[in-house]
Amino acid sequence: WSVVLQNCLSGYGELIKNKHTTVYGFFKDSVLHIAVEVNNNQIVQANSKYNQKISREETNLINAWFDEFVLQKI
Repeated sequence: WSVVLQNCLSGYGELIKNKHTTVYGFFKDSVLHIAVEVNNNQIVQANSKYNQKISREETNLINAWFDEFVLQKI
């Protein structure tokens, strides 16, 4: 994912492996578009390629997903 998004996600490998954080990918037309880091039941960051901020529409989508699929499992 780090290659596709041109960011530092590759540095998160050990954190993910050791369950210190979780990263979810969101795809458009089968292409990774957004990576979302979740830690301690909170969204830490959500960025697109080159760590660009996501749009308001994408933010709303991510927040709705988070509320329905992450918070509901607590």
